[in-house]
Amino acid sequence: MKKKNATLFIVSAALIVFIAYTLLAGITLGSYHVKSMGEVIKLGLDLKGGIYIEEEIVDKNVTSDTIERTKELLKLRVDSLGVSEANVTLTGSNRIRIEIPGIYDAQAALDQVGKTGKLKFVGPDEKEILTGSDVEDATVGVDPNTNQPVVQLKLKTEGATKFAEATANNIGKVISIYMDEEVVSAPTVQSAIPDGNAIITGSGTIE
Repeated sequence: MKKKNATLFIVSAALIVFIAYTLLAGITLGSYHVKSMGEVIKLGLDLKGGIYIEEEIVDKNVTSDTIERTKELLKLRVDSLGVSEANVTLTGSNRIRIEIPGIYDAQAALDQVGKTGKLKFVGPDEKEILTGSDVEDATVGVDPNTNQPVVQLKLKTEGATKFAEATANNIGKVISIYMDEEVVSAPTVQSAIPDGNAIITGSGTIE
């Protein structure tokens, strides 16, 4: 009886150690991977530590669409910090809260998310064609022929003139679109666009 109890104790202890190790580190058995608790559970600031930043929109006439775009831009910037568990949310009607777990250099994070965004269109010769000041509006749409999401771009008068020349000279070539220094889209020019109304395909998803 004592031998049986001792065996049961050893097996139970080994099982507890195995489960504890798996929870902490995960384990791979052939092609099957059991995730650790750290991989499964996203820790917030209260558990993992980090910083949060709140930005206030001071313009009283800003639209909800612009606020949503601003939130997405901030998320893009936070992602560039290499943080996968950051949370960007709207609090109230005019404040955006950015939570960044695992980051402790508040100034570096603030420098990254607080800088003025720069949108630019760059030709295959690396020369700047357009900036955000040339864009009147950009909205999401769906191509009726393919059912795929597209970006519907509307340019201001001066921007339309510059874009007409650039697209006419670069048919079959790529014009890259940057937000800050990150390429967010690199469409190939299919035809000259003389009126400042362009459709950019290849986004993949509406998000």
